[in-house]
Amino acid sequence: MTVRPKKVSVLAIICCLPLQIACYDNALFFRATPFFGEPRLERNTLFSFDVMAGSGATRKGRNQCGQSVPIFDLYGTQNMHELGVGVPCKDPTNPLDLILIDLANTPGGDCFGVLSARGKFALVESNIIITQNFARGFYAQAYLPIRRFDVHSICFCDCSPQCECPNNENQIWQNFLDNFDAILNRYCLSKCGYKQAGIGDFAFELGWTHSYQETTELDYVDIGFRAGILFPTGAKRNIDRIFSLPFGYNGHYGIPLTIDLALGACEWISLGIHFQAIPLVRNTQMVRVQTSPTQSGLIKLAKTRARVDPGTVLTAGGFFKADHFARGLSLLVGYSFAHQGDTNLSLCDPICIDTRAICCDEQYKAWKMHTLNARAEIDFATESCPCGLRVGFFYDWNFGGERIFQTDMAGAYLGIDVAWDF
Repeated sequence: MTVRPKKVSVLAIICCLPLQIACYDNALFFRATPFFGEPRLERNTLFSFDVMAGSGATRKGRNQCGQSVPIFDLYGTQNMHELGVGVPCKDPTNPLDLILIDLANTPGGDCFGVLSARGKFALVESNIIITQNFARGFYAQAYLPIRRFDVHSICFCDCSPQCECPNNENQIWQNFLDNFDAILNRYCLSKCGYKQAGIGDFAFELGWTHSYQETTELDYVDIGFRAGILFPTGAKRNIDRIFSLPFGYNGHYGIPLTIDLALGACEWISLGIHFQAIPLVRNTQMVRVQTSPTQSGLIKLAKTRARVDPGTVLTAGGFFKADHFARGLSLLVGYSFAHQGDTNLSLCDPICIDTRAICCDEQYKAWKMHTLNARAEIDFATESCPCGLRVGFFYDWNFGGERIFQTDMAGAYLGIDVAWDF
């Protein structure tokens, strides 16, 4: 008796089926929010592989009022006048700490002893997304981002008044500026730029999708749900480097929960909406904290251990898509609103730090972002050559928000859709 081997055929999904424009990624404050993607196509055994590469750069950020400011003033200008107030480990006999004490004791207006931190941030980002359908609309998806940060051209601009008293010629202030680097070094802080590459937070999700086509008014109604785990595989922020950024959600596990809905009409129009929530799990880590309620900016001398409870990341948006309106060409315009709530800190170490100062820290306040997403995609699949290859180009314009970098992103992506029939 002979056993016939199982027949395995690879069938590409041809252009007559509604393919998705995909470029999924999580919302982060340092770059425009990417397009969230469409509901997954309901087809048994469908396998999709997508890879995206993009880049962006900026010298601007938005502060707590939504105003465009130098990039590293997004949490306010650097108030050096109050820098040493309340720092628990100051030593009055140390000449560097004595400079901080003298500066804090010098009466001055709101602008005295204030620096503006300026520089340039550049990002190169690549995302890999693998999705496998099973039966009855269920599927699994894995997502891995890879990022490269380049923070350079750092400089500080003195914002102290020129005519008032005290002003930028004040001897105590000039003494501080002359010893600025030494003071930062005493508290293990670096103000240098840096280049760093690594992976972001890996996510694995299980989803269910359904396409309802028994309708006379519309071509179809697609709905999808996803839930999973976001693993903190990305490097955390280096708290001893003033301008360091996390590669993901700074060491916190997350639970992504997503709902997508799309409608098709006229055989080429698609409209959709999206909602995602990522509750982040609190943990304990070392942090830098303000020690004075009137302090502001990124530079903080006190370092302590705290229980960090980050706010939930929310993303909502919608899109209009002209699907295969000119042979294999599709165009999409979408809008995304992203928001992360306040981060709450509970100090673990028994040190004397004014809790009002921690509550006033703009760095741990909520951020929000408005993004306009544009996509152009070409589907190369045809009846005669059913190669489910997709090539697309994108531009994400960050046009508003609070406590964010104004980093627009542009790039391209490549995808392939294959059904495995056994």
